[in-house]
Amino acid sequence: MTATSPATETAPSGSGAGFWRSARARYLMPVAFVTYSLAYLDKSNYAIASAGGMADDLRLSAGTDSLVAASFFLGYFFFQIPGTIYAEQRSARRLVAWSTVAWGLLAVTQGLLSSPAQLIAVRFALGVVEGAVLPSMVMLLGRWFTRGERGRANTLLILGNPITVMWLSAVSGWLVSVADWRAMFIAEGVPSVLWGLCCLRLVKDSPEQANGLPEPELALLRADLAVERAAAPAVAGTLRRQYTRVLCSRPVLLMAAQYFFWSFGMYGFVFWLPAIIKKGSGEGIGATGLLTAIPYACAAAVMLLNSRLSDRSGRRRAAVWPWLACGGLALLASYAAAGDFPVALALLVVAGVCLYAPYGPYFALVSALAPPGIAGAAVALVNSFGALGSFAGTYLVGWVRGTPLGDAGAFALMAACTLLAAALTLAAPSARRPSGRTRYLDHGRSGPGPPHPGDVSGTERRKAHTVTTPSGDDMLGRGLRLLTVLAEHPAGLGVSAAARAARLPVSSAHRLLGRLVEERFAVYDEDTRRYALGSRVLELSRGFQRSPSGYSAAAEPMRRLAARTGLPVIAGVLDGTEVLLVLSVQGTQHLQLRSAEGTRNPWHATSLGKALAAALPEADRERLLSGPLPAVTPRTVTDPDRLRAELAQVRDRGWAEVEEENEIGVRSIAAALPGAPDSARPLAVSLAATVILTDAGQLRALAPELRDCVTEIAARVSA
Repeated sequence: MTATSPATETAPSGSGAGFWRSARARYLMPVAFVTYSLAYLDKSNYAIASAGGMADDLRLSAGTDSLVAASFFLGYFFFQIPGTIYAEQRSARRLVAWSTVAWGLLAVTQGLLSSPAQLIAVRFALGVVEGAVLPSMVMLLGRWFTRGERGRANTLLILGNPITVMWLSAVSGWLVSVADWRAMFIAEGVPSVLWGLCCLRLVKDSPEQANGLPEPELALLRADLAVERAAAPAVAGTLRRQYTRVLCSRPVLLMAAQYFFWSFGMYGFVFWLPAIIKKGSGEGIGATGLLTAIPYACAAAVMLLNSRLSDRSGRRRAAVWPWLACGGLALLASYAAAGDFPVALALLVVAGVCLYAPYGPYFALVSALAPPGIAGAAVALVNSFGALGSFAGTYLVGWVRGTPLGDAGAFALMAACTLLAAALTLAAPSARRPSGRTRYLDHGRSGPGPPHPGDVSGTERRKAHTVTTPSGDDMLGRGLRLLTVLAEHPAGLGVSAAARAARLPVSSAHRLLGRLVEERFAVYDEDTRRYALGSRVLELSRGFQRSPSGYSAAAEPMRRLAARTGLPVIAGVLDGTEVLLVLSVQGTQHLQLRSAEGTRNPWHATSLGKALAAALPEADRERLLSGPLPAVTPRTVTDPDRLRAELAQVRDRGWAEVEEENEIGVRSIAAALPGAPDSARPLAVSLAATVILTDAGQLRALAPELRDCVTEIAARVSA
C-alpha cells in the first residue's frame, strides 16, 4: 500500500480515509469551504448581473462592462502579500473574519449604485478586502494538515469555487428573473456579513486552539510538522530578508508567471461562459444559469479524485500540467464545434473540468517552494499574479469579443494562455514528498518492499569488507545506530550510504533495514531506492511524551501560555553541551524557527541553555564554560567571563534572554523549572519572538507569565 502521513494513520482504512475521518478535517474544512464559497460568490455574481440587465440599465459598453468586472482583480492584487504576512505572523483568524464582513458590506453596496464609476470603485475595494483570504487560508491549512494531506485540504477549500458557481448560476439567475440584479447583489452579500462574525469564533490559528480535537491526533500532527520543518531548507537572515529571498526566488517567480496565464484563461472562461452559452443556446437567463452550472458540477468530482491521486503519489506537477494542456485544446475545439451547440457544450464541460482539476495539487506545490512559517508569502505572490491574469482575462476577453475577432479571438486567446501555463508548469521544480511511492508492510498488508540482498551490487559487497564495526557490537546496537542515521537524514539514504554512516557491512545493514521496514520503523522508496524513518518511530515518540519522563506535564501549561501571548513556547533540556528541544507549541505568530522537537542548539547561544546552565552547581557550570563556545551568529556571546556574568544575572532575576544569538531576527527569554538541580533531567521553557514584531521590552514584560508557567509545570511534575 502507499505510505500515508502518520498523522492520518489513526484511521484503519486506506490512505484516503484517514484525512476525511480526521477530527481536524471535520472541524476546519466546512468552515474553510463556506468562507471561500462566499468569497467566490460575491466576486463572481457580477457576470450574472451583467447578463441579467445591469449592462443595459447602466448603459455599459462592452469595454466598460469588462473594465468594471476586471477592476476587482486590480484591487485583489494589492493586498495579497501584506495581508498574508499579517495572517502568517499575527492572526489568520482576525484577517479572514473581518475581511469576510467587509466584502459582504461592499457586495451589498453594489446593489445600491447607479453609475459605472461607482461600480469600478466598489469592485476595486471588494478586491482589496478579499485579496489575502485565499493565500491566508492555504497557509492556515498548512498548520492543520501535513504535506501528504494538503492536496485534498486545498481541493476541499477551492471546491467552493466550482460548487458555488454551480448554484450561483442557478440561484442568481432565478433572483434576477424574479426581481432584478440589484436584489441579487443585496441578497447574496448579507450572508457574508453574518458569516464573518461567526468566523471570529469558528476559525482558529492552530489546531491546539480548537476545543475537542483528540490529543493523539494532535501529537502525531505536531510530530509530522516537526519533521517537515526540520527537512525544509533554511532561509537565513531577518524575517524581512527571509520573505524577500522567498519572493525573489526563481521557482516562486516561475509559478507566479504560470498562474498569471492560467488565471487569464480561467477567468476569461468563468466570467464570459454565461454570455457565451446564452448566445449559443438562445435561451433566457434562467435556463442559461442552469446550463452554465453543468461544467462546474463535473469539475467538483474530478477535483476530488485528482487531489487524492496527487496526495498518494506525491507527484504535484503531473497533477497539473496535463489537465491544463487538455483544457486549452478543449477550449479551441469548443469554438470549432460552435455550429453544433450540444457538442460545443460538451467540450466546454471538458474545458471546465480540466481548468479546475489541478487547483488542490497546484497550491500544495506552491506551498512547498518555501519553508513553513513564510510559505504564505509565496502563495500570496503567486495568487497576486493570478489576480493580474484574471484582470487581463476578464477585460481582454470581453474586449476581444466586441471587436471583429469576436468569439473566435476570445477562445483562441484563452486557449493560448492555458497552453502556455501548462508548458510553464513543466519547468517548475518538482516537490515530491521524500517518501514518494513508499511501500511497506502495515497491519498485515504487504506491498512491494526493498530489494533482496541478492540485488546488492558487487561494488557494494566489496565495500562491505572495508567497514570496521565497533567492538562489542550486537544486533540491537546496530539497529539503533541505523535508526539514528536515518533520523539525521530526513530525505532518506541508500543502503550503501546508510551502511557507511552506521559503520556496518552493506549486507548487515541491508538485512537490518529490511527488518525495520517490516516492523514499520523504516520505509523504503522504490523510485529513489532510499530508506527513511517510518511511522512506528512516531508511536515511540508519542509514548515517551506521555511517560513520566517525557515532559507530558509541560504540554498543557505551555499551550495556555502560547494562547495568552501569541508566541511560540519551547521546552528543552541540557544534553552535554547542547540544548535538546523536547516540546514546542506554536502561538499565533508562527515563526520560522529552529524549534522542531529533537533539534539541538549550543547551550550558550540560547535562552534555554543559559537558564539551565545558571541552575547547575558551580562545578558543572564551569565545565560548560571551559568547553567549546562557537559563534552561531555574529551576536553570539562566546567570552567565558561575559557568559559567567550573564549566568549570575539569570540566577538573580530568575530568567535568561538572548538577542539574535542563535538566529538572526529572533529574540527569546527562558526560565528553568524551580528545583531543577535536584531533578535527573532539568527542564526549561522559553518564549520566542521576532525583533520586527516584538521589541525587547514587550518580551521582558512577559517574564512573569513565563515564570508562572514553569512553576505550574514544576507542581505537575511533583504531583
